[in-house]
Amino acid sequence: MTLIHTIRIPFPPSVNSLWRIGRGRMFRSKKYTSFMKRCEEEIIWDALPPIDYKIEVVVVVGRPRNKDGSITKVRMDIDNRLKSTLDILENVNGGVYTDDCLIEKITASWSTEVEYTEIKIYKYVD
Repeated sequence: MTLIHTIRIPFPPSVNSLWRIGRGRMFRSKKYTSFMKRCEEEIIWDALPPIDYKIEVVVVVGRPRNKDGSITKVRMDIDNRLKSTLDILENVNGGVYTDDCLIEKITASWSTEVEYTEIKIYKYVD
């Protein structure tokens, strides 16, 4: 595998909190909008053209912490964090890849070692 990008982003919101409905329409929640804005401010893409070939994505999500620094005991599904993470890669600052259909493989895991979300993008090899 050839590593293309390594990106760190804040803890992503759950897919359950991305969208809201009001006045007969669906719109991004404040939580999702805030997350996207933070990512726009924090992510600095390499000066590489957007990826337009098959890729593999490895996502490591740091377990959230309580105010005292201890790791939260709240039960969370890792797959609920992937939607917002992958959307950021396609939409923020021009995006890392041209279309998320290029993702052939995704690996996701929790980590107690980090307090952020790390995304590694590799060129996919059959």
